Amino acid sequence: MSTTDAAPAPAHTGPAVDLTSQLLAEHVVTRAFASADDAGWWHVRRAIVDTVAVAVAGRSEPAVTKLLAVHGTPALTPWAVPTEANRPDDVARVNGTAGHALDFDDAAHDVNGHPSVVLVTAVLAMAADDDTLSAVTEAYAVGHEVWAMLAEALPGDEHYAKGWHATSSMGTVAAAAAVARLRGLDVERTRMALGTAASMSAGSRQAFGSMTKPFHAGMAAANGVLAARLGEAGFTSDDHQVEGPFGYLALLGADGVARQPVHPPTGPALLSRVGVNIKRYPCCYFAHRAIDAAVQLRDEGLDAADVADVEVVVQPEGLAALPHTRPSTGLQAKFSMQYCIAAGLTGGVPTLADFEDDATGRAELTDLLPRIRPREAATPPVGPAEYPGRFAVVRATTHDGEVREVRVDTAIGDARRPLSDEDLRVKAASCLRTGGVGEADVDVALEHLAALDPAMTVDDGLGPVFTASQG
Repeated sequence: MSTTDAAPAPAHTGPAVDLTSQLLAEHVVTRAFASADDAGWWHVRRAIVDTVAVAVAGRSEPAVTKLLAVHGTPALTPWAVPTEANRPDDVARVNGTAGHALDFDDAAHDVNGHPSVVLVTAVLAMAADDDTLSAVTEAYAVGHEVWAMLAEALPGDEHYAKGWHATSSMGTVAAAAAVARLRGLDVERTRMALGTAASMSAGSRQAFGSMTKPFHAGMAAANGVLAARLGEAGFTSDDHQVEGPFGYLALLGADGVARQPVHPPTGPALLSRVGVNIKRYPCCYFAHRAIDAAVQLRDEGLDAADVADVEVVVQPEGLAALPHTRPSTGLQAKFSMQYCIAAGLTGGVPTLADFEDDATGRAELTDLLPRIRPREAATPPVGPAEYPGRFAVVRATTHDGEVREVRVDTAIGDARRPLSDEDLRVKAASCLRTGGVGEADVDVALEHLAALDPAMTVDDGLGPVFTASQG
């Protein structure tokens, strides 16, 4: 007798641990919003602008070109749309991978990950031409809330600390929720879709700095789309896949940490209250506060050549996503606090060019790296002991003993300190140009993106943008 036969999994003969799967499915189907603004239209519009532009910029990255080569369908070049030859889940996989390839896509604290690269790509891959942008907004908002509820239940911080990449491990279920909402699935089919997505969730932080990291985002979007399509077709999963004894929460939760009950949001969407953080720099978001501080020091006259020592202090677990101390590739540099600080001190605002492979070997950067000492602390070394979730203090000591320091609690681009519409337009234009879009088509795309309205259909609002992005 095999060990499998000798130790069968217990059957679900008794009551479930709880009814989280049912609760999540009911939330997806019945969640009501008074208006597109209540659902977070302002944030979704900006998320669409940012996600499409960043995905176009990333389409020549090796992670994307190699994925396209394996797919064997060059017509999928981002921003791709479904056709008779391109399945929606394939489109979501390619767009999602491209959108995360440069690590320039938005992030959100309440989900511990990158929401729009998963939710925007999944929803738009499944949106019909005559679906309204209001419906897209509601789908995004519901997906975001499911993601936040999972982060509350696991809990998310411990889940991330254990090594899971939340963009994929939670984003897959969130994407399935968003698409189920868009497609109008009933509660039972939505519950099956969420269960299937929960079984497809994966992605570890060990992959950070490799091509697999952006593939996590594409994988989450694609698997969420596929799970929702299967649910719509009547495909089944376990009734309690999320909360069961061998289910999602039990396996992906942190050891020794009690699982928390979920609390479905009511009133205006969680998205409209907390927003998303649009990146100013094309690197890991955990480094952004420290980069803001480094850039400010440089703007205030600090010359990197005069620096003898740099101490960077962040909150506990603030270095968890930044494992590379001496990066040798552009991908690794995006996950190196030392490199990000060196780039900010030597050149000011880091750009996409700073994270090209060739840029990592510049003498002015490599000479500075050994003098940058990141560490974590529960209390900031300067200023109030309290901080809103995260902080960064950069303290530079010059060769003549002068000490200069800056503390940043809220990064530029954070939803509490958002990029202006003009700054977002400049970023989007730069990304489109990086992706090879001609100047005339850049202007067309930006004009249509600026004019998006929730009453528009997907085809009227975004069709011209997708066409221009291929220019």
